[in-house]
Amino acid sequence: MGIYAQYHQDVVPAWCKEHNFSSPLAVPRIVKVSLNMGLKDAPQNRSVPDAALNELSLITGVNQRTKHTRGNPQKNDPGGRIQQE
Repeated sequence: MGIYAQYHQDVVPAWCKEHNFSSPLAVPRIVKVSLNMGLKDAPQNRSVPDAALNELSLITGVNQRTKHTRGNPQKNDPGGRIQQE
């Protein structure tokens, strides 16, 4: 059962009872679900992002897209993510 189906079968009726709503349309809707994952070991170990994407795919059932916040992964440039001591 997906998130959408579970929400409409379990959550909406429970909210209607709990808050005395007369219509299911009065229950707030889910507009967007966003998942984030921090990968502190990613600059040192190149397999960490792939493993994290696999885990998120298992959780959500959807293939994820990556967003690189800093640096250029094609040039192997960390761009400030790693501080050299």
